[in-house]
Amino acid sequence: MVSRLCKANDTLLPGQTLSGSQTLVSKNGIYELSLFGGFMGSYDHYLASRIANSSNSLLWVANRGNPIQDHLMSELHISSTGNLVLTKSQELIQSTHLTRSNETTSTIAVLLDTGNLVLKVEDNISRMVWQSFDHPTDTWFQGAPLGFNAVTGKNVHLTLSDHYSGSIEFNLELDPSRARGFIIRQLSRNVTYHGIFPQLIDIGDHGIFPNKNHTFIQLYNWFVMMYWPNDPSNYTTLWSSPDTRCDFDSVCGPSSFCFAAGTYAGTMVPEIGIGIGIGLLTAESESDKSAGIGRIKSLTRIFLAEVLFCSKKIGKN
Repeated sequence: MVSRLCKANDTLLPGQTLSGSQTLVSKNGIYELSLFGGFMGSYDHYLASRIANSSNSLLWVANRGNPIQDHLMSELHISSTGNLVLTKSQELIQSTHLTRSNETTSTIAVLLDTGNLVLKVEDNISRMVWQSFDHPTDTWFQGAPLGFNAVTGKNVHLTLSDHYSGSIEFNLELDPSRARGFIIRQLSRNVTYHGIFPQLIDIGDHGIFPNKNHTFIQLYNWFVMMYWPNDPSNYTTLWSSPDTRCDFDSVCGPSSFCFAAGTYAGTMVPEIGIGIGIGLLTAESESDKSAGIGRIKSLTRIFLAEVLFCSKKIGKN
């Protein structure tokens, strides 16, 4: 027998479904998971997590490149094989794809206080078999792996993709050759930016650790940004890099100069795990300006794009 969640909970049990506007909410009330949609009048919906009771950008998205148009006919449930499965009218949209030979395991899904969506064995909840932290989209959560994971053998990195096709445009990975180093790659143009995370971040053998709780690192278009929420309606930005796309290696090609002529703005769809826009940032005070700290005053996402000019270097005759 299948039952629907009747109230906000942090756990999805076998036989239960989450559909429509139903949510999982972490016990600390900070994070929620649901089928979010309606961005800019679109019918597309995404199984995603965000700060609870906010209209901010989505922090993790399960079905990038495969949006759902009718979320009322869609549901998240646990299959007979223990997989977490998203379906629309019984059509498979996304699955955790757990594989076990000759074994069927009963699992439960829990949205933890860290924002991590996990699958645990029902009769042994200390045993975790899958976690969303191993499959990030454009946002890093505090406590999540980033870089090479010695346990899974995978190199975990952030990716920025087109939300309709799922095609990856940018990715961010750690640079093990430099202390606190990172690399942003624009895959379509084969250009890279080599940066350094600030002193706010420590990177050790077991991951990356900003010194503020519930700090996020998000890949936006061509730059990376670190911020933490003051409340569901505004964020404080702590750091971002690079300053301009001209900082990417050979963005204009060999033997060329690059000039950034500023930005223009226009309304765009809020982030759906792709980071194509950023919030409008304004400094609160002169000290904030000097520290590079701004606050997102509007939750409407603004698309910022630089106008770049490239000029060939002229050599001596």
